[in-house]
Amino acid sequence: MPQLSQYLNFLLALSLTPPVLSAPSTPMLPLPGLHNLFTPLDDSPMPPIQPQKDELGLFYGKCYRLENNKKQKLGYQQGAYYRYDADDNRRPFRVCRSTRGSCKREQDDQNVYKNDRFYLWDGHGSAWSKGPTWIGFTGVFLYPNIYRDIENYIAPFKAHQSCDRSDSLRVNNDDLDEQKDKCLLCVNLKNSYNNYNGLATYPTGYVYQTANPSDCVYWVFKEVDCPDDDYMVEDEDEL
Repeated sequence: MPQLSQYLNFLLALSLTPPVLSAPSTPMLPLPGLHNLFTPLDDSPMPPIQPQKDELGLFYGKCYRLENNKKQKLGYQQGAYYRYDADDNRRPFRVCRSTRGSCKREQDDQNVYKNDRFYLWDGHGSAWSKGPTWIGFTGVFLYPNIYRDIENYIAPFKAHQSCDRSDSLRVNNDDLDEQKDKCLLCVNLKNSYNNYNGLATYPTGYVYQTANPSDCVYWVFKEVDCPDDDYMVEDEDEL
């Protein structure tokens, strides 16, 4: 029986011996640049370069005619107030940074940026204002201001682009080549003294203030020649 005992001990020792593991194989390194051959190309189009949305395409010191999205020019209806397609709608409006001193900034950059305050000087005015004056407001309607030296009665405007709202608010290329991104501008008031900062249009074409600050009128600013520095009015056919 000693032989059987030795045989069993041999089998037990053999079962307890750890297996000898072979060394791991060395991984094959890819050839330089070879991965480019098998990586699928991304053929999705690059996103277009977007214009700087803070720029409105307006410039302090320049003059413009104002049109709505129906191509109706803002003019003055004899009587009191501004109205689209009024009797006198070929008037220039000068964009000014201030109601005192120069219309321009005291620097090279004359851009009007998103939500910057600006004022509009009416190159014609009315019989009531006795000549050129600021666009003002009465608490309801916009009108040629007869109190041109009283700051509270001068309309403080601001604007932002309306391109992201609706394709119907875009402007054809032929209408305004210089307008930034060919868009109408959403225009309303900035910190008016009575806090009626929204603007809207009556069915009769008159522009009026609202209490909703998100209300705005959609205007195209079409650049025209300015009257001279003294705001003398030129012949309408030349504007």
